[in-house]
Amino acid sequence: MRLLRRCSLLLGLLLLACDAESAQARGGNKQGFRLPTIDGRKLGPADFKGKVVVADFWATWCRPCFLQADILHAVREQYPEADVQFLAIDVGEDEKTVRAFLAKRPMPYPVLLDEDEKVSGSLGVVGFPTLLVIDRKGDITYLDTGIVPSKKLRELLAQAGAPAPAAVPTPAAVSPAAALPSEAKPKPAVAPKPLASVKSVAGRCPRRARGLAAELPSAVSMRV
Repeated sequence: MRLLRRCSLLLGLLLLACDAESAQARGGNKQGFRLPTIDGRKLGPADFKGKVVVADFWATWCRPCFLQADILHAVREQYPEADVQFLAIDVGEDEKTVRAFLAKRPMPYPVLLDEDEKVSGSLGVVGFPTLLVIDRKGDITYLDTGIVPSKKLRELLAQAGAPAPAAVPTPAAVSPAAALPSEAKPKPAVAPKPLASVKSVAGRCPRRARGLAAELPSAVSMRV
């Protein structure tokens, strides 16, 4: 029993050590890669010295990657290209497949092709989306799999040396009644529903909404 406990403790310490390993150590100096782009060039993080580089490893069949791409597109608008460079790196697919996808869902920054998976493999990418962040000095500061929300992404960019982004737009507040069509607005003469009925409806919907929101950040497509 004592031996089992000691083994469990040792295993736990090893896992903690692995978890604490820095992104720089995991990525090594493999951020100097260059890959063919969809428009016939060859690009990589080293071509953007002095900038913070965000590389998104994805695939056309990866549904969570679409959400990550939407987040990246929105955040990109808040940073000058002179400070932050975004790259999309498709993994394991040929140019024809990627080009057909981009015809329907274009990307506003360079799309690179890692068709033979050498770069993603050397970096230890095993799922999608995987985000790689490289600071102004060329060091890897973040490398992980999973959807990164916009707030977290801005924090990662700040840690990598990017200047503060432009003011983040906030949607204008609209009252519930104003958001309804004129014929659908509540009429003062109509008696309100009993409080118990309102509570029963309001109690179910928010819980479901929160549950769905909680599922999104953990959505990851695994490579097989």
